[in-house]
Amino acid sequence: MRRRNPALDISDTEVRLGEGRFVDCSALTAEQRRDHLQWLERAVEQQVPGAALEWLTAGPNGQIDDLEMRNDDPLVRAWSEKAIRLLDAAARRGDVEAIGALSGVYSSDYVTERDMTKSVMYDVVIFKLLRQKGGNGLVGYQRLMDRYRREMSPEKWQAVEESAEAFFQSCCAKPRN
Repeated sequence: MRRRNPALDISDTEVRLGEGRFVDCSALTAEQRRDHLQWLERAVEQQVPGAALEWLTAGPNGQIDDLEMRNDDPLVRAWSEKAIRLLDAAARRGDVEAIGALSGVYSSDYVTERDMTKSVMYDVVIFKLLRQKGGNGLVGYQRLMDRYRREMSPEKWQAVEESAEAFFQSCCAKPRN
C-alpha cells in the first residue's frame, strides 16, 4: 500500500484500496485487533510514513472509542502517551501525516491536554511544507494563518512562528528523496 493525503498533496506515499470494497470490522476478535496493533507497531518502528497516524487511529486495544469512553483508564492513558511519542518521533522525521495529526491531537483534549499553541505551531509547519511543495491546500492554510495571526497577540504569534521555523528546519527543510 502507498499512502497519499489529497488534502495536503505533500505526502510522498498514497493508499490505493479496491474501489467499492468495504469490510465490516465489527466481528473482529480481540486477537485480530491485537495482531493489527502489533503489525502497526512494527511499521512505526520501521519508520513507515503514516504508520504513527494509523497507530493513533487504531486506538487502544484496537478500538478508537476507548480514547473517549475510557480516558481515565491507566492503560488507555499510557497508550495515549505512547501514541503522542510515536507521532512526535515521526513528525521530527518529516512525516507530514504525523505533523497534521499532532495539530489535531493538541487542538482537542481526548488524547492529551489541549494546547492550542502547539496545535497552531504544527499548522504553521504544514503551511511551510505546502509553500515548499506547492500543495493543493495552500489557499486554505493561508486563510488559517491569517486567522491565527488576527487571534493571537503579535508576541505570541512571533513565538509560534519561531518554534515552527525551528521545527521545520530540523525535520523538513531539506529535500527528501
